[in-house]
Parts: sequence; C-alpha cells; structure tokens
Amino acid sequence: MPTIVRAKTASRLAGGVPLPLAAAHATSEDSFTAAFKIGEWRRYLRRDRLGYCIVWVLVAGLGTILYGALTLAYYSVVLCTVVPFILAPLCFYATLVSAVLFGQMYGRMRDAGPSEGPDH
Repeated sequence: MPTIVRAKTASRLAGGVPLPLAAAHATSEDSFTAAFKIGEWRRYLRRDRLGYCIVWVLVAGLGTILYGALTLAYYSVVLCTVVPFILAPLCFYATLVSAVLFGQMYGRMRDAGPSEGPDH
C-alpha cells in the first residue's frame, strides 16, 4: 500500500473515530469549546469503549452499504437519472440515524457512573 494512502487512512481514522463523541459532548454541554476538552469526554469513553466501537463500526458499515447500493444504481441508465434525487434524502436520513445512535451511546456512557482507572 502506498505511503500516501496509508497517511490518508490514518488521518481519517484519527479524526473520524473521536469526532462523534466530541460532537455529542459539545451538544450535551451546550458549548462548542466542550468538544475540545478531551479529558472530559475521554472519561466517558473509558466507561464503555467496546460499545462505542460497536456503534462506530455499525454506522461505518451502514454507510458502506449505502454507498455500495448507490454505486450499483448508477450502472442502470434509468436509475442513473433517479439516484441524485434519492441521494440527498438518504444521506440526510443516514446522518440522522448515526447522530441518534452516537447520542444514545454518549448518554449511556455518561450515566454509567465513575470511570475505572486514572484519567491521564
């Protein structure tokens, strides 16, 4: 795998994995700067890492399935004209579903009680 591809993949994972948790924390605290207070939302992540990873993989998988289905639809001349009109509502709905899943996960992590281990 070329180095450029590895660097792009690593940067997307580094930004994409914690982003939903940071956004949920900012929304919960009603402050944009709360997203940058990593120590605060990292405590919640420690309470249920596996659950967060499962939700993240589930959302990424659903996005991949949606992308694959829309790509297959572009192979048909008839569907090729309809896909752009279907794409916007489907992407909006997928974004809503992922926001709800991450929001519910954040709420569960926040209500779980004190985290175990030191907070570094």
